[in-house]
Amino acid sequence: MQKGESDCVAGGDASQKRRPAKQARYCRHFSYLCLKFTLIAYCTAFWMIGAFILGVGIYAEVERQKYKTLESAFLAPAIILILLGIIMFFVSFVGVLASLRDNLCLLQAFMYILGICLLIELTGGVVALIFRNQTIDFLNNNIRRGIENYYDDLDFKNIMDFVQKKFKCCGGEDFKDWSQNAYHSCAAPGPLACGVPYSCCVRNKTDIINTMCGYKTIDKERLSVQHVIYVRGCTNAVLIWFLDNYSIMAGVLLGILLPQFLGVLLSLLYIVPGTSQRSSSTRAAGRLLAAECRRVTERAAREHELAAEDNHCGLAEPRRQDPQQQRVLTRGRWRYPPA
Repeated sequence: MQKGESDCVAGGDASQKRRPAKQARYCRHFSYLCLKFTLIAYCTAFWMIGAFILGVGIYAEVERQKYKTLESAFLAPAIILILLGIIMFFVSFVGVLASLRDNLCLLQAFMYILGICLLIELTGGVVALIFRNQTIDFLNNNIRRGIENYYDDLDFKNIMDFVQKKFKCCGGEDFKDWSQNAYHSCAAPGPLACGVPYSCCVRNKTDIINTMCGYKTIDKERLSVQHVIYVRGCTNAVLIWFLDNYSIMAGVLLGILLPQFLGVLLSLLYIVPGTSQRSSSTRAAGRLLAAECRRVTERAAREHELAAEDNHCGLAEPRRQDPQQQRVLTRGRWRYPPA
């Protein structure tokens, strides 16, 4: 009776020891599934966003080709959308494929590409802040290039008009940048000579719209025309707006950088447990292979012993015996061959 009770107690202790291990295994599996589906949802969402941006960029570029005379890709928003869409589409596709198939190499490639993109963006931002004057000069030069083709590229024209109206500015560095345009140059013969576009004009809601309000203003001094047109450049106006609305800019930067950092983090969390699981499964497979080798070796030894015993008993003379009575060793069992 005491022995039975001790056996029951030992069995209960063993089951209690196995229960935490089983719960831990279930918890690991549940966390693995949650992480897997989170990564799949993340990659799928950005895959669809990338496809949408790529489609919009292609449509905009097709429409732009109908009126395109400007050959500068920097000034074409459609080209930027296409490049951004291609990068997002293919990188997210790699992430979706890797997370669905649990492919460690693709997951590492996805994580490294995201990390490199994030590092490039951070480095570019830091370099732009350090070399602020050079960055401003770079922007002003490209705006002047766009002003030269203001009436030829509708994309740049619409963007420039919107910026000048929204930020109450004119030109890149100042309003005199419009002299770079062939129609607004003071040497031009037309009515737009020595003037600025209507989007540079100071407007009041009560005044009658005058599309020629910028007539003959480029050759004037700033103080004499500041009540007629906006005299400050758009580059400085946009930078001042960014500094005044730093909270909005911080939100925009977080909206751009945080999803990429989240993707890198999810990939890293998914790769590390996967590596340990693969190593444990490899060790388990090695143990199974070793056990199978031992079983095969033991079986061969038993067969050899049985064959030696039969030879000792006279079973090793198959020519003198009836073929129907001859036994053959097949897969560890003695069988009689068919007639």
